[in-house]
Amino acid sequence: MKILVTGGAGFIGHHLANRLAEHHTVVVYDSLYRGDAKRLNSDVEFVKGDVTDFTHLSKASRDVDVIYHLAAISRVLESVKHPKLCFNTNVIGTYNVIEAVREHGCRIIYASSREVYGDAQYLPVDEEHPLNPKNPYGASKLAGEIMIRAMAATYEMQYAIIRLANVYGRGDFSRVIPTFLHNIKEGKDLVIYGSSSKIIDFIYVDDVVDALIACLGIDEQIMNIGSSVGTTLGELADMFTSFKTFKKSFIKNASHKVRIVEGNACEVERFIADIDKARKHIGFKPSIKLRDGIRELVWERSRFFIDAD
Repeated sequence: MKILVTGGAGFIGHHLANRLAEHHTVVVYDSLYRGDAKRLNSDVEFVKGDVTDFTHLSKASRDVDVIYHLAAISRVLESVKHPKLCFNTNVIGTYNVIEAVREHGCRIIYASSREVYGDAQYLPVDEEHPLNPKNPYGASKLAGEIMIRAMAATYEMQYAIIRLANVYGRGDFSRVIPTFLHNIKEGKDLVIYGSSSKIIDFIYVDDVVDALIACLGIDEQIMNIGSSVGTTLGELADMFTSFKTFKKSFIKNASHKVRIVEGNACEVERFIADIDKARKHIGFKPSIKLRDGIRELVWERSRFFIDAD
């Protein structure tokens, strides 16, 4: 099978592309806005390009069987700061991917987000929860979902949509877990924006890749992918400060305080994914607990962690 991965040099994308290449022919299409082609294995073909450029995208998509569409402006605060960039990449770019799918007769697997739900009316959040995004990123991902479903109904296009919880793991940066890790290493405070009681569903990137690959075998499904476990930001900070021993040469200050500062109204306050549908349709079962994932991330990225009692 020949597979194109948009955004395939990014955080989730490069993990997916490298795994897919073990059994398939894989082409990565990425603008390198946040990605790094050096993370791709040698058997993955790389094409530099932007999803807003339909002509180039269509050429790269020729003869593929499946397009995994991961390319996006994927950070909430960036979408708030640059809403036009978010719209162009996430909405127009997604439309271009859909057109490429129609043109070449392939299918699309779309990485959406828990942000489409907005603030949770109940927990855990299932796929029937009202869709009420509260920031440009969530709105753009919902627009992509609606376009895919409408075009599929009109043109008999095959698709799968997965709504990702908060993904973390090797190769990520700037989000809360890698930021906490960096601050621990540098002896800086762990800063929580808003409330320490904010609830987040963290899911390790390897589990997400398993789910994405499993979607090759399904059609016309929309599913949540998360751990189905809620963790408050206060609990997350406690995990980092409770890791007892580090290589002293990597830490500039052994004292790590947790500071709470003013939050951002655009951010969702609580989310836990109901993953029953994913369990049913793709046999999804998260295998890596948050504490174990953080331990592995520390070993992999920084090499300063010794023990995690």
